[in-house]
Amino acid sequence: MKNYEYHHIGELATQLENAGITQETIDKIMEGGENILRKTSPAKQADWMREAMLRMDKLLDFKTRKAVRENCACRLTGRPLKTSQAIAKKYKSLEDRIKAANESFSVFGGCVKMQENGK
Repeated sequence: MKNYEYHHIGELATQLENAGITQETIDKIMEGGENILRKTSPAKQADWMREAMLRMDKLLDFKTRKAVRENCACRLTGRPLKTSQAIAKKYKSLEDRIKAANESFSVFGGCVKMQENGK
């Protein structure tokens, strides 16, 4: 499998592979994905992803598309809950837990912050 710098694109490639999609079809869907980097503008990242979804619509049946998309959505797989529970077990202080949550960028997006009232 190719290496994709932008984690959402890499996750899509992984889930296509996990679904048993042929490499030829994966290559068609993932076309140009290696050129989308973390530093690429959000608009260009979204444009690429929209085009990839359209290619999936043309190349995959509904059931397969749905399964791939759901497996890419960490909220549906329970990943945030599992990650939160693991962090809570490993780290005692709230500050350490927030730091660990932000280091698991693909789950929390690096946006966990302590509010002024300490919560």
